[in-house]
Amino acid sequence: EVPRIQLEEYDNSSAHYFVKFKRNPKGSPLDQFLEGGILSASKMLSRFRKIIKEEIKNFEDTDVIMKRKKRGSPAVTLLIKKPREISVDIILALESRSSWPASTQKGLPINNWLGAKVKSNLKRQPFYLVPKHAKEGSLFQEETWRLSFSHIEKAILKNHGQSKTCCETDGVKCCRKECLKLMKYLLEQLKKKFGNRRELDKFCSYHVKTAFFHVCTQDPHDSQWHYKDLELCFDNCVTYFLQCLKTEHLEHYFIPDVNLFSRDKIDKLSKEFLSKQIEYEKNNGFP
Repeated sequence: EVPRIQLEEYDNSSAHYFVKFKRNPKGSPLDQFLEGGILSASKMLSRFRKIIKEEIKNFEDTDVIMKRKKRGSPAVTLLIKKPREISVDIILALESRSSWPASTQKGLPINNWLGAKVKSNLKRQPFYLVPKHAKEGSLFQEETWRLSFSHIEKAILKNHGQSKTCCETDGVKCCRKECLKLMKYLLEQLKKKFGNRRELDKFCSYHVKTAFFHVCTQDPHDSQWHYKDLELCFDNCVTYFLQCLKTEHLEHYFIPDVNLFSRDKIDKLSKEFLSKQIEYEKNNGFP
């Protein structure tokens, strides 16, 4: 939790910020991470890695290794070997209880879907900043923090229906979550199939999730997501995602000025490659 911070937007990015303190009380434990008044993301991240590295030495009866640091990634990834192999991402985050930054003003378009009341309640929640470096050409600006709303995404997925009882024991079951799972699975399988092709490197489940949220905004009624219509609904999600690839435009759900499919983030050829593979799957009944 960080008290009274001041955010300085980095290079009109709308998503990346330098973090400063409005009034930093003397002797704050965060003092050691300040560089010229700016809270250093890279310093905090390397300390975070160090702590986790020390900590996993104390684990007994389990085989855990820390994966090598990935440039520009805010996550510390642990590989747990037994009883079966899984990888876990641990992410350092700053929690701020001030109001959300101005760049989110027009984001979170859930009024017609979950309602204005739900939206204003969600916007009263804190927001988070993770040590994700902004890219400058092929380099990284290592002191920036990026906005993160994963807790809000979780809340939306949990209470995803227009009716409060959607998917509850005595409520009507919808297929929203199934559509999201299938979309994630589709991308995952394509990545597996084309193992080392760098065209798919830049795509991640967050792109799929963002597109999915936009389809929920576009089709806000529970009646548009009947469980028996899973195939049709999944097809709608795939069609929307293909449209985003084609137009090279996928708007960040919380920060509308950010285009996740802009060319400086993902090149045109990669988008065409993924598009072609999804079209192939779609036309062949998803082999």
